[in-house]
Amino acid sequence: MLTRVLPIQVPRYWELIKYSLQQTEKVGIDATQAQFNDVFADLLSSKCQCFIKSDGSIAQAVLLLHVKHNQITNSDSIHIRSLYVFSTLSPADWEVEFKFLNTLAKDLKCKRITFDTANSKLIHLAKSLGFGSAYTNMTYTLEV
Repeated sequence: MLTRVLPIQVPRYWELIKYSLQQTEKVGIDATQAQFNDVFADLLSSKCQCFIKSDGSIAQAVLLLHVKHNQITNSDSIHIRSLYVFSTLSPADWEVEFKFLNTLAKDLKCKRITFDTANSKLIHLAKSLGFGSAYTNMTYTLEV
C-alpha cells in the first residue's frame, strides 16, 4: 500500500525522494540545487505529494504527483511527476496501487490521471491498467 509522506515528514525522506528524482528524470548529480529546492518547496507546501510503497522497512517505490488544472477544459488531473521502483512489483501490486491512485484522483475531483514517460515497460503496464495515449511528444536534440 502507498503511504503518503506528509509535508512535515519530507526532510526525513528527502534523500530517498531526491534519489528517485535523479533516477527517473535523469538529472544526475549535476542537477542544480535550485531544481531540487523547487521540488522540496512544492512537497512542503503540498503542491506536490509524495507516496512511498514499502514492505514495512524497505522502500519498494516512490511516487511524486501533483494536481494540474487545464484552463481550456476547466478540469483537474493528477499528474504523476515521477515513479521510481526499487524492486519488481507483481501485477496484483500494481492493480492495488492503481485503485488507490484512482480513488485519490476522484477524492480530489480530478477527471484523469496523466504521466509522461519514455519507459517502454511503464507504457506497457499503463496500457494494461487502462491508460491510453492522449498525445505524442516528439523531441529533436540540437548539437551544441
